[in-house]
Amino acid sequence: MTRQPDCLVVAASVARKLYKSGRNRMTKPFRGPKTLILQTPFVRIWNQRVSFGAFSKEYDIVDFGPRVGVLVLRADEVLLVRQYRFLVDRPCWEIPGGSCEPGESLAAAARREVLEETGFGIGEVRPLLTYYPGLDNVDNRTSVMIARVIHQERAFIPDPAEVIEIAWLPLSTALEMVFSGEILDAMTAVALTAHIARRHSSGDPG
Repeated sequence: MTRQPDCLVVAASVARKLYKSGRNRMTKPFRGPKTLILQTPFVRIWNQRVSFGAFSKEYDIVDFGPRVGVLVLRADEVLLVRQYRFLVDRPCWEIPGGSCEPGESLAAAARREVLEETGFGIGEVRPLLTYYPGLDNVDNRTSVMIARVIHQERAFIPDPAEVIEIAWLPLSTALEMVFSGEILDAMTAVALTAHIARRHSSGDPG
């Protein structure tokens, strides 16, 4: 096992002691009422003033709601979908995923998104990690799940308005695409790097 530098060990120990002592904690701020600015079927934008006692701040929040992404594996390959993305003005490779429906579990959303986008059915759905794209202004809690394909429920049909292509790629190739800039989607980059890092540290093939 690689030995941590002494400075990192000391820093980690100090951070733990500070957290336990409460010295790095702050008084919970007071949140004022939300003011809705814009609402569409896909997003809400609202403003909220927050008081911290000695000062206050205003937050403009873009709320997309929760979403799920699925790292679908087959042996040492990962399933990617390709669809047009407006901000970069080109089709991009990504893992399957999308918004969670109201009341829908993460596992159910994962199965639905994979089936809708690729035609594949997946087995046990397990959590990989959860993150937010931003912690101040973007409310889009993202849960990345991991599953293995078990069968093809229907043939893949390209849809120019959604997914135009699917492909099974070696995990190593997909990771290279992240670092080369061919894969630009944050959820896909996070999913691939997290899975490969965990697999290397634990020896678990996933």
